[in-house]
Amino acid sequence: MKRWNELDDESRGFAAWFLDVVSIEREASEIRVYQPLSVPGLIQTPGYARAITQQGHPELTRSEVDERVAARSDRQAILEDPDGPMVRVVVEEHVLRRPTGGYDIMRAQLEHLAKVSRSSRLSLQVVPMASTVHPGTDGAFHVFTVPGRGPVVYTESRRYGNASDDQEAFEDYMSVFAEIRGIALPPEASRELVGKIEEEFK
Repeated sequence: MKRWNELDDESRGFAAWFLDVVSIEREASEIRVYQPLSVPGLIQTPGYARAITQQGHPELTRSEVDERVAARSDRQAILEDPDGPMVRVVVEEHVLRRPTGGYDIMRAQLEHLAKVSRSSRLSLQVVPMASTVHPGTDGAFHVFTVPGRGPVVYTESRRYGNASDDQEAFEDYMSVFAEIRGIALPPEASRELVGKIEEEFK
């Protein structure tokens, strides 16, 4: 498996090993994201992003947290670009029910999810907690379709990330993503569930 070259410049608020992924996001025609532990960065509110960053990295200074939150918000510009990628996201219901950062922050995050899920270029699906079968127990991943570059699969741990153009890995993760979408609620039902949970936070 090929790993894209690591970059040393972290001045933009990204880990060195994530910088190439930011470029891949901008070049992609389609992005598929499965995230079982948190709301994915591309659709996080600043408040939620701040809470996640502070909880996961309490050693960071306030300015470092600010930088990371700003960098995450900057990535979301692709969602407003008329030539941007089609984005398909699957998250877990328990992620939406956890009051990350407090009830006010989570309520705002849920409101944002309901809003972005109405975009014609963003599909949001939720895997219900009642599901008795789950093919996505191996963890989070991104699958990118990149014109002129080919498919890319991205996985990460707390301190490392790996972007690979291995075709076998791409086909494997595409298959898993299709299976996860199959057990998730359809987009409209997912939006209704997001709205229901948001009401519970009031």
